[in-house]
Amino acid sequence: MTEPSLLQFYVSRQWLNKFKTFAEPGPISNDDFLCSHGGVPPAKAAFIDDLVVMLPQNVWDHLYSR
Repeated sequence: MTEPSLLQFYVSRQWLNKFKTFAEPGPISNDDFLCSHGGVPPAKAAFIDDLVVMLPQNVWDHLYSR
């Protein structure tokens, strides 16, 4: 039995919507909710749940490797 991962994987809802509609979304990009330093800007923190989707690691691995 494998231990569950403590890592959490997030992807932009905007990117995932493109993927779900069979548009070519390009590589995973979270630029619409992260600043250039990799953090969430304070102005977006209050509605971050509207901007991201948490994915299980196996789904992230599949999307990232495609």
